[in-house]
Amino acid sequence: MNTKWLAMLGILGLILGGVWLAHAQEATDQEKKTQLKNQLMKRKLESAQKVLEGAAMLHFATVERFAGDLIQVSNTAEWQVVPTPEYKRHSEEFRRNCDELRKAAKNKNGDGVAIAYVKMSMNCFDCHKYIREVKITLDDQGDRPHKGLFARLQRYQEP
Repeated sequence: MNTKWLAMLGILGLILGGVWLAHAQEATDQEKKTQLKNQLMKRKLESAQKVLEGAAMLHFATVERFAGDLIQVSNTAEWQVVPTPEYKRHSEEFRRNCDELRKAAKNKNGDGVAIAYVKMSMNCFDCHKYIREVKITLDDQGDRPHKGLFARLQRYQEP
């Protein structure tokens, strides 16, 4: 009888250990995704600062290069923070503004660069505000933003 109990406890221990390892792996994967997203946002900020520096100095090659980098950053998988039509709209508008910035720089149009930079910056503010509002709404409902956010928004994904 003791052998059966020991065997059952051993099996239970293996099952619980497996569950714990799976949960630990999920947490590690989430941490990696968060780290990648943070690196991407840092790169976006650095590129936007370089665009501003180039615009202020009328160094059009710098503006053109880093506006292109911003478009590249916005096309990465890590950029896709929430799968909603509204977020998609913000991302598309960001890319359009960056492309406008790049074209104005290519044409050496200082006023066009300034206007496109302001539009791009406003787009960033609007998008970050949207993300905060989505997360606050989920927090108020008791969801954890890094999990509940995606679980709740799955129904809003476009086919």
